[in-house]
Amino acid sequence: NQFGRDLLLGDAARCPGGPNMEDAFRLYDVKGGRPCPPDELPFARALQGKTVETCDLEAVVGGLRIPLEIFAVPSHVEGQVTNVIMVFQDIRERQRAQTLAQLEAAKEAAEVANEAKSRFLANMSHELRTPLNAILGYPQLLLMDETCTLGERERGLLRH
Repeated sequence: NQFGRDLLLGDAARCPGGPNMEDAFRLYDVKGGRPCPPDELPFARALQGKTVETCDLEAVVGGLRIPLEIFAVPSHVEGQVTNVIMVFQDIRERQRAQTLAQLEAAKEAAEVANEAKSRFLANMSHELRTPLNAILGYPQLLLMDETCTLGERERGLLRH
Protein backbone atom coordinates (compact mmCIF):
# COMPACT_ATOMS: atom_id res chain seq x y z
CA ASN A 1 0.00 0.00 0.00
CA GLN A 2 1.02 3.64 -0.24
CA PHE A 3 1.92 3.88 3.48
CA GLY A 4 4.29 0.92 3.11
CA ARG A 5 5.74 2.35 -0.09
CA ASP A 6 6.32 5.74 1.59
CA LEU A 7 7.85 4.03 4.62
CA LEU A 8 10.13 1.85 2.50
CA LEU A 9 11.19 4.66 0.20
CA GLY A 10 11.77 7.08 3.08
CA ASP A 11 8.89 9.57 2.75
CA ALA A 12 8.43 10.16 6.51
CA ALA A 13 6.22 13.21 5.90
CA ARG A 14 3.58 11.00 4.26
CA CYS A 15 3.59 8.38 7.05
CA PRO A 16 3.75 10.34 10.33
CA GLY A 17 4.06 8.30 13.49
CA GLY A 18 5.34 5.29 11.56
CA PRO A 19 8.67 3.70 12.34
CA ASN A 20 11.68 4.66 10.29
CA MET A 21 13.38 2.04 8.16
CA GLU A 22 16.39 1.62 10.40
CA ASP A 23 14.13 0.80 13.34
CA ALA A 24 11.81 -1.45 11.35
CA PHE A 25 14.52 -3.43 9.56
CA ARG A 26 18.00 -3.69 11.02
CA LEU A 27 19.96 -5.14 8.14
CA TYR A 28 23.69 -4.66 7.96
CA ASP A 29 26.33 -5.05 5.28
CA VAL A 30 28.22 -8.28 6.03
CA LYS A 31 31.56 -6.91 4.83
CA GLY A 32 31.61 -3.52 6.53
CA GLY A 33 29.07 -4.00 9.31
CA ARG A 34 27.43 -0.70 8.40
CA PRO A 35 23.64 -0.39 8.38
CA CYS A 36 22.24 -0.94 4.92
CA PRO A 37 20.82 2.35 3.58
CA PRO A 38 17.03 2.16 3.13
CA ASP A 39 17.18 2.66 -0.64
CA GLU A 40 19.62 -0.30 -0.96
CA LEU A 41 17.45 -2.74 1.02
CA PRO A 42 16.26 -5.68 -1.12
CA PHE A 43 12.56 -4.83 -0.77
CA ALA A 44 13.17 -1.17 -1.68
CA ARG A 45 14.96 -2.31 -4.83
CA ALA A 46 12.15 -4.80 -5.53
CA LEU A 47 9.60 -1.98 -5.22
CA GLN A 48 11.50 -0.32 -8.05
CA GLY A 49 10.81 -3.41 -10.17
CA LYS A 50 14.10 -5.26 -9.68
CA THR A 51 14.42 -8.91 -8.70
CA VAL A 52 17.00 -9.16 -5.93
CA GLU A 53 19.06 -12.09 -4.68
CA THR A 54 21.76 -11.40 -2.09
CA CYS A 55 23.83 -13.00 0.66
CA ASP A 56 25.54 -9.73 1.64
CA LEU A 57 23.23 -8.75 4.49
CA GLU A 58 22.73 -9.82 8.06
CA ALA A 59 20.06 -9.11 10.65
CA VAL A 60 20.68 -8.39 14.30
CA VAL A 61 18.35 -10.32 16.56
CA GLY A 62 18.86 -10.10 20.31
CA GLY A 63 22.39 -8.79 19.75
CA LEU A 64 23.28 -11.77 17.53
CA ARG A 65 24.21 -11.12 13.90
CA ILE A 66 22.54 -13.61 11.58
CA PRO A 67 23.74 -13.82 7.96
CA LEU A 68 20.85 -13.98 5.54
CA GLU A 69 20.18 -15.04 2.00
CA ILE A 70 17.41 -12.77 0.73
CA PHE A 71 15.24 -13.11 -2.37
CA ALA A 72 12.93 -10.22 -3.25
CA VAL A 73 10.65 -10.38 -6.30
CA PRO A 74 8.27 -7.60 -7.36
CA SER A 75 4.68 -8.48 -8.18
CA HIS A 76 3.12 -6.44 -11.00
CA VAL A 77 -0.49 -5.55 -11.75
CA GLU A 78 -1.11 -3.60 -14.96
CA GLY A 79 2.59 -2.69 -15.19
CA GLN A 80 2.76 -1.35 -11.63
CA VAL A 81 4.60 -2.95 -8.73
CA THR A 82 1.89 -3.71 -6.19
CA ASN A 83 3.61 -6.18 -3.87
CA VAL A 84 6.98 -7.61 -3.09
CA ILE A 85 7.45 -11.28 -2.29
CA MET A 86 10.45 -11.83 -0.06
CA VAL A 87 12.17 -14.88 1.34
CA PHE A 88 14.74 -14.63 4.13
CA GLN A 89 16.89 -17.64 4.92
CA ASP A 90 19.32 -17.99 7.82
CA ILE A 91 22.57 -19.22 6.23
CA ARG A 92 24.66 -19.78 9.38
CA GLU A 93 24.67 -23.57 8.93
CA ARG A 94 25.66 -23.25 5.27
CA GLN A 95 28.52 -20.89 6.19
CA ARG A 96 29.61 -23.23 9.00
CA ALA A 97 29.65 -26.15 6.57
CA GLN A 98 31.65 -24.11 4.04
CA THR A 99 34.13 -23.09 6.75
CA LEU A 100 34.49 -26.70 7.89
CA ALA A 101 35.01 -27.82 4.28
CA GLN A 102 37.67 -25.14 3.80
CA LEU A 103 39.40 -26.15 7.03
CA GLU A 104 39.31 -29.82 6.00
CA ALA A 105 40.77 -28.96 2.58
CA ALA A 106 43.52 -26.89 4.24
CA LYS A 107 44.27 -29.75 6.65
CA GLU A 108 44.51 -32.24 3.78
CA ALA A 109 46.81 -29.89 1.85
CA ALA A 110 49.02 -29.50 4.93
CA GLU A 111 49.18 -33.28 5.38
CA VAL A 112 50.16 -33.76 1.72
CA ALA A 113 52.84 -31.07 2.05
CA ASN A 114 54.13 -32.65 5.27
CA GLU A 115 54.35 -36.07 3.59
CA ALA A 116 56.22 -34.54 0.63
CA LYS A 117 58.62 -32.84 3.06
CA SER A 118 59.22 -36.11 4.91
CA ARG A 119 59.93 -37.97 1.65
CA PHE A 120 62.27 -35.19 0.51
CA LEU A 121 64.20 -35.22 3.79
CA ALA A 122 64.47 -39.01 3.77
CA ASN A 123 65.78 -39.00 0.19
CA MET A 124 68.16 -36.11 0.83
CA SER A 125 69.41 -37.75 4.01
CA HIS A 126 70.25 -40.90 2.04
CA GLU A 127 71.79 -38.92 -0.83
CA LEU A 128 73.98 -36.90 1.57
CA ARG A 129 74.88 -39.79 3.85
CA THR A 130 76.45 -41.91 1.09
CA PRO A 131 79.07 -39.37 -0.08
CA LEU A 132 79.65 -38.11 3.46
CA ASN A 133 80.44 -41.64 4.61
CA ALA A 134 83.09 -41.83 1.90
CA ILE A 135 84.47 -38.43 2.83
CA LEU A 136 84.60 -39.32 6.54
CA GLY A 137 85.82 -42.87 5.90
CA TYR A 138 88.82 -41.92 3.80
CA PRO A 139 90.64 -40.05 6.64
CA GLN A 140 89.95 -43.00 8.97
CA LEU A 141 91.58 -45.33 6.44
CA LEU A 142 94.61 -43.04 6.24
CA LEU A 143 94.93 -42.99 10.03
CA MET A 144 94.70 -46.79 10.25
CA ASP A 145 97.27 -47.36 7.50
CA GLU A 146 100.67 -48.01 9.12
CA THR A 147 102.52 -47.42 5.85
CA CYS A 148 101.05 -43.95 5.40
CA THR A 149 103.75 -41.25 5.59
CA LEU A 150 101.69 -38.57 7.29
CA GLY A 151 103.33 -36.30 9.81
CA GLU A 152 101.93 -35.68 13.29
CA ARG A 153 100.42 -32.36 12.20
CA GLU A 154 98.51 -34.00 9.30
CA ARG A 155 97.39 -36.88 11.53
CA GLY A 156 96.09 -34.33 14.08
CA LEU A 157 94.10 -32.54 11.37
CA LEU A 158 92.58 -35.81 10.17
CA ARG A 159 91.45 -36.69 13.71
CA HIS A 160 89.50 -33.46 14.13
